[in-house]
Amino acid sequence: MDFDLNNMYWDRLHGYVTELRVDSRWVLRGNDDDKSYGSLRIASHPDLPPGQLRAYFTYVTSIIPKTKEEKLKTIRSVFN
Repeated sequence: MDFDLNNMYWDRLHGYVTELRVDSRWVLRGNDDDKSYGSLRIASHPDLPPGQLRAYFTYVTSIIPKTKEEKLKTIRSVFN
């Protein structure tokens, strides 16, 4: 999947619970549709030496629409 990074922006997330001293999260969104195309998390971790951070980056490689059955299965799993 090709992205036009000139048509995207990083949206900072706030208000989540974390046990880490440093934990910053961003979502890569499109200007035209406001969908999420990736995420970035920068966090401290107990296994790392003091002052070092760990980065987690994910991005969408393809978008495959869910079938009606898959949507119903997701809804059932959330409410059961």
